[in-house]
Amino acid sequence: MSEFLVNLLGERLVNAEKAEVDVHSLGSKLSLLGLYFGCSLNGPCKQFNASLCEFYSKFKKSSEHKDKLEIVFISSDQDQKQWQDFLQEMQWPALPFKDRHKKICPCVLVSILVHCISSSSCSMPWHVSLTSK
Repeated sequence: MSEFLVNLLGERLVNAEKAEVDVHSLGSKLSLLGLYFGCSLNGPCKQFNASLCEFYSKFKKSSEHKDKLEIVFISSDQDQKQWQDFLQEMQWPALPFKDRHKKICPCVLVSILVHCISSSSCSMPWHVSLTSK
């Protein structure tokens, strides 16, 4: 999955502390990648972010599959300070602000998902559910 992730996201992501995250090492254990498209100025994104943070924290602490899931934030923010402030609320890496123009086309994601669902080589051994309160 590492080469696929590098082609999709680039070589490096960043975390809330502005440290670089190597995409090759990230992809070595993953079975499931969640791409979170959002914007700090959008109310529903902020609400969803709180729910996703709660889910992510519980999952990473208690699931036997905690190393198999990662989320990557892909921002629509136009202001770097707003992006950085929003990223501070997250526990997962993000596409660097300078690379935000490298948006991932949703039609490509749908194509990948359809292939994954129809392919016997792509399996998801566990089910993750995120519900809002």
